[in-house]
Amino acid sequence: TATRALAQRAKHGIPVRQPLSILTLKRDQSEFKEMQLLEVLKDEVNVNDILFDPGGESDMMLNITLTSELKTQGFIRTFIRHIQEYRKELKLKPRDPIALRIYWSQGEEATRDVLNQHKTVIRRDANAAVLAFDIYNDSIAESAKRVTIGDISLFIHISASNDDIHH
Repeated sequence: TATRALAQRAKHGIPVRQPLSILTLKRDQSEFKEMQLLEVLKDEVNVNDILFDPGGESDMMLNITLTSELKTQGFIRTFIRHIQEYRKELKLKPRDPIALRIYWSQGEEATRDVLNQHKTVIRRDANAAVLAFDIYNDSIAESAKRVTIGDISLFIHISASNDDIHH
């Protein structure tokens, strides 16, 4: 089931990191004796929910509609992945708390607002003891890393949380 759902994602050009809403299975829920298996399937296929429809038309149906909420979830996950990659470049371990500063450009206020709305998830998943936002200026270009997601470009600066965060 997971393999077929992942093949459907690939067919439609939807990366696995992009959450989708629903996977519908033409089965009775009682066939899944362990709820753990459902959680593994949800994680593997990256869907928010699994529904059961024993009378359904096909064995499996993946809802590939990307709502703005799902796109935002995908954006946040991709952003956190960039933070983790940068952390690795800096030789900081995942368990090491960091200070994270996110720089946004004029005209990117909507992106800043989305990141700010999801700061709890970002702090938790990036293990950021400190999270700050600042407007981009040329003086930080050498100490920050550019992160590009689609047509959005941001800069991030990471340091060990016991260091001062650069401004």
